[in-house]
Amino acid sequence: MKTLIFRMLVSIIVISVCSCSKDDTKELEVYPDEVVELVSSTILEELEGLKMTINRGDDPPAIEGTYIIGPCEFDCSNLVENMDGCYLPDIKVSFYNHVVGDKSLVISHNYCFDSNYEGGKCDSSKDTYIMGEGRNFTVFSRITMHKEVNPAVFVCVISGTIIEEGIVDTKVARFMYDDLGDPLGSMMEVGKGIIFFDSDGLSERIVN
Repeated sequence: MKTLIFRMLVSIIVISVCSCSKDDTKELEVYPDEVVELVSSTILEELEGLKMTINRGDDPPAIEGTYIIGPCEFDCSNLVENMDGCYLPDIKVSFYNHVVGDKSLVISHNYCFDSNYEGGKCDSSKDTYIMGEGRNFTVFSRITMHKEVNPAVFVCVISGTIIEEGIVDTKVARFMYDDLGDPLGSMMEVGKGIIFFDSDGLSERIVN
């Protein structure tokens, strides 16, 4: 069952109709040029339409560290299948090489299938941008996944509030940026994606 849900998220089966309401009349908020170039205006519009949390500001907090995001519960998507009640594999995410005052960092994440948080596919990216204010932050990243089999480029957005114990109110969005031709015909359409959240309220900080 976990393998099936994982493939729905990462391999990603073509599924589509929005399970969240969208406001098609709202104008796109103003974003830094670096974010628009990294994510694309199309995906930003989808994120806003699905009410993804975006923490704005020019003074994001220090977030370096490793965290376990989970249980990952489905929130909404612009895909056709209603996934209400679905849970996705936990994510072990690390932020590093972040200098306070700088807007870039390195991010890596591993989808976890066992109690040791191992067994998933680990991906990392330097194509990132962080913004926020106080303890609230949003990290935008663009990452190539499935390099060996059916590569594709995804946009990943992680938002939350940093505290000593970890990240609270964590939300994660994963959207298709470029299917690179989709040679196996298994990827979702460009601009489609899913949003999920840590349903216990805390993405725990761990020591590697």
